[in-house]
Amino acid sequence: MVVEFSEKYEKDMAENHGMIVRDVDPAPFIEAVQPVYKKLGYEELRTRILVEIGN
Repeated sequence: MVVEFSEKYEKDMAENHGMIVRDVDPAPFIEAVQPVYKKLGYEELRTRILVEIGN
């Protein structure tokens, strides 16, 4: 239901209010933050979280 509502709202905003919707490739952002995990000592925690969410 949330996805359906979001799609309708996004379409309305684009058609009637001039909103521009862009699909962005998240890969460069994901790559850019990788050093942060090591710097903050979160590598193990990150790995555990990714296992928990199935990534």
